[in-house]
Amino acid sequence: MFLKEDRNNRSWTSRLLAALFRPFMPEEVLPELPHLLFHSGPRPGGSVPVTNWYSWMVDDRPDNRYSMCSLSRIDYCKCTDGAEHEFLLFYFRHFISSAEAVVCADRTVERGNGSRQSSDIISPSSKETAASDHALLLGSPEDAVRHLRDKPGHYRKLCTLTFSPSSAPSALHVAAVLCLVHQQAPAYNLYEQQCYWYADSVWMSLKKLFSQNQESCKDHNARTHYCGVAMSRPSSATVEAVCAAYPPEWQKTMDKLTQVKQCREAELAQSRQEGFTEAEQAADERVRRADERVCRVQAENEQLRARLAALEGRTTAI
Repeated sequence: MFLKEDRNNRSWTSRLLAALFRPFMPEEVLPELPHLLFHSGPRPGGSVPVTNWYSWMVDDRPDNRYSMCSLSRIDYCKCTDGAEHEFLLFYFRHFISSAEAVVCADRTVERGNGSRQSSDIISPSSKETAASDHALLLGSPEDAVRHLRDKPGHYRKLCTLTFSPSSAPSALHVAAVLCLVHQQAPAYNLYEQQCYWYADSVWMSLKKLFSQNQESCKDHNARTHYCGVAMSRPSSATVEAVCAAYPPEWQKTMDKLTQVKQCREAELAQSRQEGFTEAEQAADERVRRADERVCRVQAENEQLRARLAALEGRTTAI
C-alpha cells in the first residue's frame, strides 16, 4: 500500500517537474527532408512537377526516409470563386515525431512564361496543351492555412479521406499514384481532363489501392462541378488502369531503392577501404621515416667512433 502510494507520488512529481521545465527545454530538431517540409517557414517550399517530386524522393540516401513518412489524411478542396479550381491536400507524418507536412497536388496548365494558370481562360484543346500536374510543398498545417489563404484564396473542404496508421501509404506511394494518373492523360482538356478529373482520379485510386480508410464528406456532390454543372469525372476504366499499373510501377521503385542502397553501401565500403589503405600507407611512411632516423643515427655514431679512434691514434703517437 505504502509502496504504491510512494510510486504514485513520484510519478505525479515527475509529471509536474516535466511540465514546469518543458518550456525551457530545447525543441527536438527533426532530420531535414527537403521534399517534405516539416519545419515552419515564411513561404512554401515551391511547386514541382509530380514526376520530379517522385524521382527526387526515390533518390534519397542513405536509407529512404520518405518511404517511412506515412499519409495521415487527404482533404478534397474546392475554390469558391473563379473556375472553382479543385485540389488535394496531403498530410504526411514525420517518421520519428508527430510533426506533419502538407503537400498540395493539383492540375493546371503552363503559360508561355512558365507560370501556371487555372482552367477558366484556357482553350479546350487537348492535344496541344500539356497538363501541369504539380506538388506544392506547404510546410506544417499552420503554414498551409496561411499560404493557401493567399493562393488559391477562398476555398472550402468538401471531403476527407483518413487512413489507418498501420496500412497508410507512404509519401513514395502517393507520389507514384500522382504520376500514374498524370500518365493516363498527360494532355490538358478543359471539358474532360482538367483539375476536377485529376483530383478525383487521384482520390479514387488511392482510396481503392489502400482500402483501410474512412471517407467523410461535407458536400460530396460539389466535386467535379462548375457553377452547379457536372464536369467530366474519372471513369471506372481510368481508376482500374491506374490500379493495374501500380504494382509494376511500385516494383520498379523497389528495385531502384535497392539499387540506390547497394550503391551507397558500395561507396561506404570503398570509402572504408580507401581509409584503410591511407592508414596503411601512413603507417608505412612512419616506419620508413623511423628507419631513416635509425640509419642516420647509426651513421653519425660511426662517424663519431671514427673521430674518437683518430684522436686516440694521435694521442698514442705523442
